[in-house]
Amino acid sequence: MTKLQISKFLPHFNFFGAYVMKQNNSPLTNMVPEWFVGVGAKLPILTPGGRVMHYQAAKIDELQVSALQSQAKKDMELLVHKTYLQCQASLKEYQSLNASVELAKENLKLQEEAFNQGLSTNALVVDARNSLAGILVEQKTSAFKYISSLVDLMVLSDRIDSFYDFVY
Repeated sequence: MTKLQISKFLPHFNFFGAYVMKQNNSPLTNMVPEWFVGVGAKLPILTPGGRVMHYQAAKIDELQVSALQSQAKKDMELLVHKTYLQCQASLKEYQSLNASVELAKENLKLQEEAFNQGLSTNALVVDARNSLAGILVEQKTSAFKYISSLVDLMVLSDRIDSFYDFVY
């Protein structure tokens, strides 16, 4: 639009020409040449259309589009960065729960041995099993969050094909 509005300030050139095909024997046609060519130019100096205002409006629109484009780029970068951090946090949470799972398994094993020897109650064994199950659920939840963040990251980067390279 800006270039279109600038073109209203520039001179407009046109070319024209003619050739007379039919010969009449009248005195007027003898005075007119058989062919001619020419160049015309038009330069508007004063126009009631407000060329300057239209140019300024087009320039403002161009600046707004540029600002919106820059803002969209920043928003996309922020979204990708946030999704990447979520993905990393979910992976770290999953890996940190490995130690908790091992500890809960060991606790369950000790509680079952103590119950078999008569040193522990059934409630302590059930609590140990529930604790292990809770930690496993939490670990699976963090794995799900990791996979969903990874999928979001792949969609944002338009590399959905490489998803299986990261999962396996």
